[in-house]
Order: sequence, then C-alpha cells, then structure tokens
Amino acid sequence: MKKIITILTTCAILLPGLLSCQNPPGTDPVLDPAIELKMREDFRQFLAEEYPDTEWKLEETWVQLYFGSYNGCEVAYMQCVCFYQEGSHPIEVAGYTIVFSTGQEVYAYNDSKFYTLKEAYDAKLITKKDVYNLGVHIDPSFTERHLKPIRWLG
Repeated sequence: MKKIITILTTCAILLPGLLSCQNPPGTDPVLDPAIELKMREDFRQFLAEEYPDTEWKLEETWVQLYFGSYNGCEVAYMQCVCFYQEGSHPIEVAGYTIVFSTGQEVYAYNDSKFYTLKEAYDAKLITKKDVYNLGVHIDPSFTERHLKPIRWLG
C-alpha cells in the first residue's frame, strides 16, 4: 500500500512539470488555443475582405497544420470549408523553391495579419534561415534540391 501511495504522490508532483514541457525534440509544435482562436477569427476576416461575396463562418475556419513560431510569426496552413486551392504549386522565396503539395498557401501570421511566405520575407518578418527551416517542414523534396547552407546570411 505504501508503494502505491508513493507512486501516486510522485506522479502528482511530476505531472504538472511534464505537462508544462512543450515541443520535445522531434515533435510537432503546439499552438496555444487562444492564439489559434485569434488566427481563425482574423483568417475569417482576411477571407471576407478578399472574397466579400461569400459568407465565412468561424466554426468552418481552422488551422489545418501549424509549423511553429518563426521570428514572432505563427506559420500555418489555414483552411475554411468554402476556401480550397487545388494542386501543388511552387513558390520562390529567399532563393529557395518550396512546393506546396496540398495546394493551400502557407501563411505567416503577425499582428492580426496574414502574409504569404514571400510577403513575410520581403517585409523582413521572417529570415532566410526561417524560410529554409520552413521549406524542410513543408516540402518533402526540399532538402534534395537545397543543401543546408554552411553559414546563414540572415
């Protein structure tokens, strides 16, 4: 009985510390639920401004795939039931070619605004190193086309 109490006490002490650890090496980044809600609200507004003839509902808008925070920008595939881009398409950013195989655009979200990766790079919101690291996560064939630079230029 003492062993069970000791084990339960140890678990109770260690569990909060284990739960507070985010993104152990080799795992996907975790998006804070409050930031996710804000991104969904702002993406719905972004779509309403781009396509004013369509009704955009918050419950039909979501973060499809979150890549993490890069230089203060939350980077993700955003999705909405009424908004879908088909086919893969390559983009050129910072001297790299990134192919989006799902068809959706990857957005950098900063100060309630959405930017394509090219727009974010041109606005100096993300760096060349950020673009490389995103390319590795987004495009399965990226590292075959682009070897990791020996030194970063920024």
